[in-house]
Amino acid sequence: MKPFDSIEELVEKASSVLGELDPRFAELVLQLNERRMLDLESRKNKSPGGFCTPLPVSELSFIFMNASHTHDDMLTLLHEMGHCIHNDYKSGIELSYYRETPMESSELASMTMELLTMDYWHHIYPDQEDIKRAKRDLLKDIISFLPEGIKVDQFQHWMYENPGHTQEERMEKYLEICERLDPGVVNWDGYEEARKAEWLFILHIFEVPFYYIEYVIAQLGALQMYKQYKQDPEAALKNYKRALSLGNKQSLQEVYKAAGIKFDFSPAMIKELIAFIQDEIEEIEHA
Repeated sequence: MKPFDSIEELVEKASSVLGELDPRFAELVLQLNERRMLDLESRKNKSPGGFCTPLPVSELSFIFMNASHTHDDMLTLLHEMGHCIHNDYKSGIELSYYRETPMESSELASMTMELLTMDYWHHIYPDQEDIKRAKRDLLKDIISFLPEGIKVDQFQHWMYENPGHTQEERMEKYLEICERLDPGVVNWDGYEEARKAEWLFILHIFEVPFYYIEYVIAQLGALQMYKQYKQDPEAALKNYKRALSLGNKQSLQEVYKAAGIKFDFSPAMIKELIAFIQDEIEEIEHA
């Protein structure tokens, strides 16, 4: 799917989607664009990845990404706008320490934004089948990601706790973790060496060691937020904003509680949320 032809169209569609949730959300992305605080287009020699960082003087944010005109680009911008909106709600907090939120809180803001916007993706795609495909892909990707996040976390801990290991031991350990956590639906025969090297493409392992399990924890929180939104959109959005405005003034448990969800990654919670996603996928497929 190709949801946009130009960066201006990407920004315009993101603004339309975000504006359905709150006019301030749309205003933010347009303001960043107008003030050249968006660096979205891919270009030669540009660093990979994407991020959002607060700008303390203007109290706005700068968003960096590498757009290649795919649906993932649209999701990335909505994700980073979740961080931007979080920064906006934290801007009124006087102490800078309280504006520095832990990753489980920061990623809750961004991953929730991806899910809350799904009802408004008609601004992105005129064709109903494209909307269904995009929604289905996002939910299925979440199911696929959860074990991937656990895999990376286990691998990082082993790697740094065993600094004397060899290159071959490192590759074999990653393969061992894959074989234990993968669902076994993909036939890797003949591609074992490629499978061992998958982790090399994960920037976090090199740039920010141990930062990955937070995505898993935040994803479970975001799914709870989405479930809450499906039941009562107005209350869920109010809770979302309240949680974001707390910054780091309270514990993660209290931030999640303010959002109307639980800081919980127990087997029971995971089972409940996966069942919810499966129901959502079935509803999308039969719509």
